[in-house]
Order: sequence, then structure tokens, then C-alpha cells
Amino acid sequence: MEPTRHDRISRSRHIAGPRFAEARRGQSRSGSPSGSLALARIEAWFRRLDRRRVIAIALALIVGLITQGAVTRARQTVASLGTTHPVAVASTEIEAGAELTLDNIRIEQRPVGHTPVGAISTDASGIDVIGRIAAASIVAGEIVVERRVVSGADAVGIDERAVSIPIPLAPPPLQIGDVVELVGVIPADGPFGATSTRLASGRVIAFDEQAITVATSPAQAMEVITHLGAGAVEVLVTPLDRIRPVEPPASSN
Repeated sequence: MEPTRHDRISRSRHIAGPRFAEARRGQSRSGSPSGSLALARIEAWFRRLDRRRVIAIALALIVGLITQGAVTRARQTVASLGTTHPVAVASTEIEAGAELTLDNIRIEQRPVGHTPVGAISTDASGIDVIGRIAAASIVAGEIVVERRVVSGADAVGIDERAVSIPIPLAPPPLQIGDVVELVGVIPADGPFGATSTRLASGRVIAFDEQAITVATSPAQAMEVITHLGAGAVEVLVTPLDRIRPVEPPASSN
């Protein structure tokens, strides 16, 4: 029996149905037939890419992101520290009495708010620190401060001697160049039996956490050294206009 027109239409719809459905699904995903084609081309391009090239591209992107983050954090750190200024920093260990030169110091930019009090600020030539003398040992990497070096009037004169005493239990505030009196204290029996004697007067040329160094006359320096074997030595800061000469010790004759 020859199929009727109705049978032919039904068979055509049955065969074309899946194709139309697939096309409609592609349109719903891409919005248009051209979008579906573009997506298919991108997928084909990724399949053709060498796996090693994909890994290299991914690593490059990761390194770029890490580098950008590090640069951003460094800029934020610099901004939080504030302005900087050039200071002298020991490049090697400097012994007490050694001269500061470009061989044992370097000039670095350090944040103003993170440098110690008295840090020597200088230009790139180091003109404000070169030639000065270390009054105490300076470790490598330490920022050089004024109280660690002497020069000019702070140095020992030809008619002077430098004598050091241990830091007293309660020393007065000191600065390089202060005029002080050294008083010898000898303990005795009883709470108030100690005796004191003025030993010397001179200029403070160095001090640290362990000792105070004073430039005084040769005779007074010997008195201080002799007394250190029997008792303690205290420090008194003296106004410049009230300096009294230290009387020589009484003769034993």
C-alpha cells in the first residue's frame, strides 16, 4: 500500500527531530548558531595545544601574580616606615680606638623613625664620620651613634690621659664633652661609715653600658687607677663655670 502524505510527514519529523533538538540546545547554550561555532573552535584549539606549553603559560601567570604581590607589599612597607635619611653603618667590626674609614663603614638609607637616638646622619661621602675615632667597639651592621665615636675636642689631648671607670649603679645623664668630677668612695664598717675623696676632673670622651672614659691630667688619671683597687668611683657632672681644680694628694713626708 502506497504511504499517504500524512505518513510521509510523520516519518520526516521522526528522522529530523533529534537534529533539530541538538541545534536548539546549541542555540540555548551560545545564544546563536555563531556562538556555538566559536565555542567549538576554542575547544578544538585547546585540544591542539601542547600540554607543556599550557603548563609554561600557567606558571608564567602564577609568577607574575606573585611578583606583583611582592612589589605591592614592599611599597606598602616603605610607606609605613616613612621617610629615610643616610646614616653611617659599620660594615665590619670596629675595635675601640680605630679610625672610621670607608673601609669599615658604609652609608645606608634608613627610616628616620627606626634609627637610634644620636645616629650620625651624613651624605654619601661620609664626611661627618670619616676620620673619627671609635670610643668603644662597634659590631658589624651597627648604626654609628655620636656617643660611640670621638673627634676634635672629644679626643685626648697631648697633655691628657684617658682613664675609664666602671659604670656606677646610678650614673647621671651624660653626653660626650660633659665636664665631670670623679669621686672615690671607700666603704667602711656601718651603714654610714664610707669616706669619699675628689680624685679628678675632666671631660667625658666616651661611655657605654660598661664604662665611662674621661680625659684628665696624667697625675689625676693615676689617682683614679690607684683608687679603683680599693673602692668605687662615682661621677658628678659639673657646670663649666664651676670647675674647681683638684688639690694634689698630701705628701707622705
